[in-house]
Amino acid sequence: MICGEFFFCGTEPSSPPFCRTSRRSFFTQAHKVRRHRSLATDFMVSAIKWWKSCGQLGRGVCMSSNQRSEGIDRRLREALEATPEHVVLLDREFRVLYVNRKVAELNREEPSRFVGLTHWEAWPSSAGTEVERAFRRAAQTRQTVRLEHNHADEGGLDMWMEIDVVPIEDGLAVFFRDVTERRLADDMLRAASDAVTFLVAYVDRRLVYRFCNRRYEEWYGRPLAEIVGCPLREVVGQSAFEAARPHLERALAGHEVRYGGWMELSGKGRRFLRVAYSPRRGPRGRVEGLYIQVEDDTDARLAQEALAEANAELEDANARLEELAATDALTGLCNLRGFRRRLGEEFAEARRLGRELSLVMIDVDRFKDYNDSFGHPAGDEALKELARILREETRDYDVAARYGGEEFAVLLPSAGQTEAERVAERVRKAVEVRIWPLRPLTVSLGAATLPCDAESPEGLVGAADQALYAAKEGGRNRVVVSPPYDSTLRSGSED
Repeated sequence: MICGEFFFCGTEPSSPPFCRTSRRSFFTQAHKVRRHRSLATDFMVSAIKWWKSCGQLGRGVCMSSNQRSEGIDRRLREALEATPEHVVLLDREFRVLYVNRKVAELNREEPSRFVGLTHWEAWPSSAGTEVERAFRRAAQTRQTVRLEHNHADEGGLDMWMEIDVVPIEDGLAVFFRDVTERRLADDMLRAASDAVTFLVAYVDRRLVYRFCNRRYEEWYGRPLAEIVGCPLREVVGQSAFEAARPHLERALAGHEVRYGGWMELSGKGRRFLRVAYSPRRGPRGRVEGLYIQVEDDTDARLAQEALAEANAELEDANARLEELAATDALTGLCNLRGFRRRLGEEFAEARRLGRELSLVMIDVDRFKDYNDSFGHPAGDEALKELARILREETRDYDVAARYGGEEFAVLLPSAGQTEAERVAERVRKAVEVRIWPLRPLTVSLGAATLPCDAESPEGLVGAADQALYAAKEGGRNRVVVSPPYDSTLRSGSED
C-alpha cells in the first residue's frame, strides 16, 4: 500500500479450490440479483470485502490510473458493471479508484476521466454538502451511512439520489441510486393525501405507522415524525384500539373492511368515524400491512341526528294536528271527517279478510225540544255526557264519533250482529238510567253488520241509518238491527 491508496490487481490469489468455487458461486448469485438494488448492493460490498481478504486489495504497487482500472478483476468488474446502481470506489483520501458504466453514462464522460481525482474534484457540487459529511462520517465511524441527495441535472431539473456510503478496508464503496421517480411519486402521494379532508395512513402487519398524512398531525396535535414509527394502539388510545381490533384482525387476514360508528378517541372524545382498511400484499401474497382511511363524520352525524329529531318532532306535531283535525271539539270524539276515513279503512280491511264489521248509529230523542227548553249550553253538556257513556260502553279499538248535531256513530271492527246489538243495548240502557240534571234523556239506535249487501262504506251507513229510522218510528228509546240493505229506503233521520 502506497500513499494510503488501495486498488485491484488482475492476478488471482493463490487460493484453495473451495475458495475459487465460492468465488464463482458468489458472482453467479450477484448477477442473478442485479435487478434487486438492496441485494445487489450487499453482494457488491461483500465482493469487495471478500476480494480484500483474498489479497487482491491493498497490494503495495504504484500504478497509473489506467493500470489501476485495468487491474480490477474481470469477474468483479462484470458484476459491478451489471448492477443497476451507480458505483464509485474511493481510497482513504477519497480519491476515485473506479467508477462503473452507470456513473460514466450519467456524467457523459469516460470512466478514466474520474480515476485519480478526489470526489470533490470529480464532482465539485458535492463539496461541503451532506454528501461530503456522509463520506467523512462513514470513514471515521466505519459504519454505513445512507442519505438522499438532491441536485439539478443538466436541464436544471431536480434529481434525487439515494446514496449508501459503505466503509471497506482502506477506503469506501459508494452506491448511488436514482430515486427521482420514487421521490416524485412520494411527493405526489404526500400532496394528494394532505389535500383530502380525511385521515390516510399505512401501518405494517405489526400495526406500526409507516406513513400518515397531515390530517394526523392536525387531529392528534403531534408532529408526523412522532406518529410514524409509533404503534397504532399508542396513537389512537386503548379504547379505540379495542373497538377496532376485530376489524383490524379481519383486514390482516386479507379482507377489505369498512365500518363506522361512535368511538372514544384519545384526546378527541366521542367521535363518529367511518373507517376503511385495505390489505397490502407482498410478492408472495402475504399481507404486509394495511392502508387506512378514517373519515370524521361527527358533524354530519350530529346534524343528521338533529334533523332526524326535528323530523320526529314535526311528525309528532303533524300527527297531533291530524288528530285535532279528526276530533270533535265539543265531545273529544272522532269527528265526521275522521270517522269517514276510519270507516273506509275498516270496510276495505273487512272485505279483504272476509271478516265482520258492524256500525251502530245513535240519535238523541227529542233533542231539539231539550235545546229549546234549556238552551244550547245545557244541550252541549248533555252531548258531552253522552260521549262519556260511549267511551265507557265500547272497546278501546272501537271508533266512537259525533256524526253531526245530536247524532253519533260507533264503528265495531270484527263484531258480528249479536255483538253489535249487545253494545247498542248497553248504550241505550246506560243513557236511560243516567241521572240527568234537567230532565231524563233517551236515545234510539240502529245497527248494521257486514256481510250484507252493502257494496261501499256509504252502503253500510245507509243500512244502519235505516235501522235507526225504524227505531225512531217504532217509539224511540230502542235498538233496531238492520234487515238486508235496501237502497230504495230512506237514508237519514228526522227529528
